[in-house]
Amino acid sequence: MKKRVVFLFAIILIMLLVISFAGCENKGENQLPGDSNVTDDEQDIDDGQEPDDGQNPDDGQNPDDGQNPDDGQNPDDGQDPDDEQEPSEPEYTPTEGLSYELNEDGNGYTVSGIGTATDTDIVIPSEHNGLPVTGIGNEAFAFCDSLTSIVIPDTVTCIGEVAFALCTSLTSVTIGNGVTSIGSSAFYSCFSLTSIDIPDSVTSIGDMAFISCTSLTSVTIPDSVTSIGDMAFCECTSLTSVTIGNGVTSIGSSAFDSCTSLTSIVIPDSVTGIGNSAFYECASLTDVYYSGTEEQWNGISIGYDNEDLTSATIHFSADTGS
Repeated sequence: MKKRVVFLFAIILIMLLVISFAGCENKGENQLPGDSNVTDDEQDIDDGQEPDDGQNPDDGQNPDDGQNPDDGQNPDDGQDPDDEQEPSEPEYTPTEGLSYELNEDGNGYTVSGIGTATDTDIVIPSEHNGLPVTGIGNEAFAFCDSLTSIVIPDTVTCIGEVAFALCTSLTSVTIGNGVTSIGSSAFYSCFSLTSIDIPDSVTSIGDMAFISCTSLTSVTIPDSVTSIGDMAFCECTSLTSVTIGNGVTSIGSSAFDSCTSLTSIVIPDSVTGIGNSAFYECASLTDVYYSGTEEQWNGISIGYDNEDLTSATIHFSADTGS
């Protein structure tokens, strides 16, 4: 009996040893991440390959090494935005074959006629025979009914009387910044002319300068102008608005007579006199914008036959806040 108990005890002991040994082997297999105290030096996740040993993931692949994305592709290199040139004015080719007359002082020329030129778009040259072209003579291009455009250079100071009268196909006029006077009837009956830019060098607009320019729709008279001649814009039947500059002191008789489409006009407080019939038969005129006060308006000398002007709504500076 005693031998049997010892035998059974031995068998139990052997079974415990076997179970204990099996548990030790499974311990490593069933261990969850984080339960081990094994360091990176003892167990590398890449099976024996230390990521830091001789292989830096950045080595040889540094995006900044030897390859600067801006090198050779800097949009600003060699091109300073401040150095960009402003749009230049259009270049014109001077018309050849025009006729000229030497000025009395011998220091310049005046265009006297179309001469042998056949162009319909006329560009007045700034010089002739080494001297400046300073004027366009009286009747120089009168009755040139095929003329469609004219460019006048800055060297020209005056446009003569009847210079472009009855140029019925004329649609475009570029007046240089040197012109100081526009002569009487200079653009008389230029029926196709729709607009005109008067430079601020001009000081006087002659009598009938733009009479019967029936396609002209708007006019701005610069501050440099001091007087508007008699009948200057008479019978401009398409004219709807007029702005008169602050330098004008007098508006001539019949200056805007029969401008039947005129609805508004700006008059500065520099004006002291408005001639007879200046706004005669301007039945569409509804608004007058005056830069002065009502007292100043009442002090203007206004000639007869201007009922269409005086019956319009007068907006004084106090009304507009200007």
